[in-house]
Amino acid sequence: MNDQIDDDKRIFLRKLNDENQDAAALFEWAAGRRKDANFTNMDRLSWLTETQEWELREVIKLLQDKGLCRFIIGRKGHKSRVEWFFSIRAMAEIARGKDRPLEDVGADVIDEVADVPSSQPIASQDEGLRLTIPQAKQAIAATLGIDPDKVEITIRA
Repeated sequence: MNDQIDDDKRIFLRKLNDENQDAAALFEWAAGRRKDANFTNMDRLSWLTETQEWELREVIKLLQDKGLCRFIIGRKGHKSRVEWFFSIRAMAEIARGKDRPLEDVGADVIDEVADVPSSQPIASQDEGLRLTIPQAKQAIAATLGIDPDKVEITIRA
């Protein structure tokens, strides 16, 4: 029975990718990722896929109805986000026609959602933003959905 459920989800993902340009943008972005995430902020998804947030919400609702993810409305200063029940990379590859299993989110994930309310400043304007090079690399990597080891920072003085 699980094989039938997985087949239904595979068929759904491929059809959604073929018929919905916003879903295709989401899957194109996800297919290029190196690591999975348990959660992704909606505003970040919108920026990375160059898609309006309200359009992505429609796609996420369709994915949620199939049991692939859960949309979490932002409250009390926290941002709206998506909780992925399966590997977003696997879903993207399936949607784009690759024959592979629908996998759970593995242990190799990037934390893309900080547990800090969006209204809370990182640093005051008087202090300026103070990050170490490793912290800056981590922040840039999380924003781009890539491995921090691939980020290089050059300082010219």
